[in-house]
Amino acid sequence: MSTEKIEKLHVPLGDASYDIFIGNQALQDIDKYLPFDMEGVNAFVVTDENIKGLYADKVCSAIKSSGVANVNDLVLPAGESTKSFEHLQNIVDWLLDNNVNRQSVLFALGGGVIGDIGGFAAL
Repeated sequence: MSTEKIEKLHVPLGDASYDIFIGNQALQDIDKYLPFDMEGVNAFVVTDENIKGLYADKVCSAIKSSGVANVNDLVLPAGESTKSFEHLQNIVDWLLDNNVNRQSVLFALGGGVIGDIGGFAAL
């Protein structure tokens, strides 16, 4: 573990408040910053080709070490055209094929397109 300081930014939204953690080691130590226990949970990571090559494997490894039952990852094409019903259907099918349930956690690892489509699929 690095001695680097992780900065915490609190977003005050009443019942929907949340914290954002900023720092080089935050993703590698992801289990320390989650607001819930990952023990026995099915975890899903949606990312794109660009992020997969940068740090998605490190994040998946960190999630695996947090005690989850399974970690599944899906890599989508990078770019705005990925924000489509076709890719949304791919995500939903992938989740169902890999035993998603109400206790599962979906990580959208990437920028706006991945966050948008991953968040929409998580609904």
